[in-house]
Amino acid sequence: MRDIFVFDFDGVIVDSVSALKRIYYDFLAQFDKKGNDKEFDSLNGVKLADIIKTLKSNYKLALSEKTLFDIYNQKIMHMYENVALNKGVARTLEFLSNKGYKIALASSAKYLEIITVLNRYKLTNFFDLIVSGDDVKRTKPLPDIYNAVKNKLGKANYFVVEDSLNGAISAKDAGMNVIFYGKTNFKYIYIYIYIYRITQILDFVLYRQLGSICITNTDKIKIKLLAKKLKISEKKEKIVDEIWQNESKKRKLFNGKILSLSGYFFEKNSFVVECFEVEYKYFLANLKADFLNLNIKPIGISGIIVDELKQTLVATRQNVTLYNGFYELIPSGSLETSSHKISYKNDLKRELKQEAGILDDEILAITPLCFCLDTKQNVYDICAKICVKNSLNNILKFKNNSEYKNIQIKNIDSIFVKKYDFVPTSSLILHILKNSYHKDLLKLD
Repeated sequence: MRDIFVFDFDGVIVDSVSALKRIYYDFLAQFDKKGNDKEFDSLNGVKLADIIKTLKSNYKLALSEKTLFDIYNQKIMHMYENVALNKGVARTLEFLSNKGYKIALASSAKYLEIITVLNRYKLTNFFDLIVSGDDVKRTKPLPDIYNAVKNKLGKANYFVVEDSLNGAISAKDAGMNVIFYGKTNFKYIYIYIYIYRITQILDFVLYRQLGSICITNTDKIKIKLLAKKLKISEKKEKIVDEIWQNESKKRKLFNGKILSLSGYFFEKNSFVVECFEVEYKYFLANLKADFLNLNIKPIGISGIIVDELKQTLVATRQNVTLYNGFYELIPSGSLETSSHKISYKNDLKRELKQEAGILDDEILAITPLCFCLDTKQNVYDICAKICVKNSLNNILKFKNNSEYKNIQIKNIDSIFVKKYDFVPTSSLILHILKNSYHKDLLKLD
């Protein structure tokens, strides 16, 4: 199925949200009224006519809606005469267009305001479709504007770049994937990925080609274990047991507990990952028989070692269910619980000890890099950089184990993903560290 990218206008294409906030406060000040950020946020992405109705009602404004509309609209039109593009917008649109993606714009702003800005910056021809507030009766957070895009462009994987709660709800309810631009604490709104620069969409396209998605770059991750249980019918339970018995005859298996994703969101400055415990056999069965639809989303851990010479460890996977024979960075493994406590850093240390014989006292620091999704296997990973004190040549204890063979020490800059069959998560980690945006990540802490 083809991919289509849809962009909001205010706050995404143009750097207008701060100016719109000033207009909101200035407008109310004309009537000796004082607004607040919470109300402004609730009106962000809403058609002007609906904003006027809300403000007239909330503040008992005496003037007619038409007069109030004209006053507010005059301020907005003046703002658009000077508004600047967000950094990287032109480059991103050109990239997507050159790659053959269809591009749409969906905004509650008036068409004249949108087209005036796009023409000024010579961006109009990048868009296959523009849907404005003039084209729909009901505005965001209702899904009408994004449904209008679907009605015009047809069935596709839609990726919507939004920067407001109203816009995110609108896109989600239209069945689209939300790429949220900026940080948010929307706990119960499903966000596909978070970006902090528009040009990260270029990375997103590359990651998808590699088979992985960076949900967010973050250096602060919290894990919350929920008291949630997997619900499964007796019929499906029987199928799970049959699959487990058949697979156990082929190789040695251990039915331990794994953690399955329930949800994720930002809480203040930390990225929170909510999860629950489930037996491994259910995940294996779902891999072998996806018609079971058990909705298990395992969470693992993946790290990249960085020593004083900017070297890391690469090995070939063996005796494993997923990606047998592929290259992978060390360490990698499952996220586990111990007395209902979860520590991804301890799990990384455990894997590092088991897979390479590197002990805790050789580790300088463990720093989160990102939270990602392997789209081929629907497995999530907490990814981290592990800085060690000495050269790997001195602290690597062995070059083979039950999970890996041919463990090699490689300079990070010498690893070219295209030359190896890397597991998607390792490809993503390498791309992040070698990307010019993240050069500082290679420094030892």
